Amino acid sequence: MRGSDFLAIAFVASLVFAATMLALRARNASRLRRRLEPHVRALVSEEPKAARRKLFAPLFELTERIFGKVGLWRRLSAALERADWSMGPAQFFWVVVGAAFVPAVFLVLAGAPGVLAVLAVPFGGAVPVFILHSKGTKRRQAFDEQLPQLLLTMAASVRVGHSFRQAMQAVVHEGMEPASKEFGRVLLETDLGRPADEALAEMAKRLGSQNFEYVIHAVSIQREAGGSLGELFDLVSETVRHRQQFSAKVRALTAMGRLSAYILSVLPFVAVALLTAINPDYTKPLFATSTGHFLVFLALSGITIGFFVLRKMVSFRLS
Repeated sequence: MRGSDFLAIAFVASLVFAATMLALRARNASRLRRRLEPHVRALVSEEPKAARRKLFAPLFELTERIFGKVGLWRRLSAALERADWSMGPAQFFWVVVGAAFVPAVFLVLAGAPGVLAVLAVPFGGAVPVFILHSKGTKRRQAFDEQLPQLLLTMAASVRVGHSFRQAMQAVVHEGMEPASKEFGRVLLETDLGRPADEALAEMAKRLGSQNFEYVIHAVSIQREAGGSLGELFDLVSETVRHRQQFSAKVRALTAMGRLSAYILSVLPFVAVALLTAINPDYTKPLFATSTGHFLVFLALSGITIGFFVLRKMVSFRLS
């Protein structure tokens, strides 16, 4: 079976499965709606979007039962929380599946070689993952940039006689996202009986901020040993600011290495595209023969490994 035939069969099978699940769910939902509509007409009419989302619930529940205990699934849940996305892991999983098959199907319909359609599957699926990682990274960086000023705000609140909890409430009232939302969640968890130290540690883990982990450790030690919390916030704020300055300096010094990694990874694709446009017969064996397919796979594997090796060489960890 050719690669294009396999992709077409897999895509059609996925559509049939999803359509069957949605049809069964829609039948049950419509029957229940007809029975409840005379009694809760206003409620039914005001929530059409929620009802449409529930049509996909059986599919999401099945996906959650299959992959819920996998370690990668838990990391995906943490990444979604870090990016502050409202969708769950099951929803994101099907977004990745759809993004993986859409470019492959378009390539097959356009008459492209089957090997290109197969290679387009991981690249298409990687797009939502890249967007999720980028959004989570930007949100963490935004919080790190706010952190020194937040500590100064908390220090000023403590100096006027407020408690540590009231200092966190002052941060929430400032309304600076994402800090206000995260501290609001911490306050909500403490209202439900969770210890403040655990809630703050979970917040640092959720955001992935090493600077905030350092702040939490310092505050925990101070609360056990005693001392002025306002002076501690001032000292920690200055330390975090110095750490950020050092991190920015190192990133500037390693910028050329990161740029080299990007250029060296993209250059082979640009070269193949130009050669194909200038002389299609020259690159045709790469896409029309089994030996060419093996060489393409080998080249992509080497490019991927080389990219991560170069990134590792120019990366650093601030401990």
